[in-house]
Amino acid sequence: MVDGHVGIEFFDAEAPSIYESEQNAPASVVGPNPTRTVEVWVWNDEVGGEETMVAWSRRGGPSGTNASFNYGTSVDFGAVGHWDDAADLGWSSLPSSDDWHHLVYTYDGATTRVYIDGVLDNSEEPGAGAVDTHPEHPFVIGAQTGSMGTYERRGSLVLARIRVHSEALDSDGVADNYALEQGEF
Repeated sequence: MVDGHVGIEFFDAEAPSIYESEQNAPASVVGPNPTRTVEVWVWNDEVGGEETMVAWSRRGGPSGTNASFNYGTSVDFGAVGHWDDAADLGWSSLPSSDDWHHLVYTYDGATTRVYIDGVLDNSEEPGAGAVDTHPEHPFVIGAQTGSMGTYERRGSLVLARIRVHSEALDSDGVADNYALEQGEF
């Protein structure tokens, strides 16, 4: 429990604190230009360079084939990792530490966007075909899967709620979901 709210704590340590889904991520969120949204309620008391909240696919390329949603300080890939500087994205204004945040990542097939507490923080258009997520990999919570199948880029944070959608929510949808739940956090 953190700040009166129940969540799952992940440790950036040798002892695994990772969850992996039994099934692979659905076809609707992988392949070329997949539309998607990931919403997370998260607490992070000390933000590192690339702390993974939710990932699927694997690191190691080629360009655009990874999928990770991060809470990190890297201006290049601290928010989203697609495995290429042109397709990766950092936070414009890093979410503050020691507080609950509703962080959201959307990709509509052309534009990647990240939101902090219902407000657009950063976006980019990686270009046609720049995102082509590896299929046949499970969702991983708290880490990314490396090219050799090991867990990498572990998060040291608390996750209370995670939702993955197969469509990109628009700004109003993100703001509405934040407003609906902010009283709980």
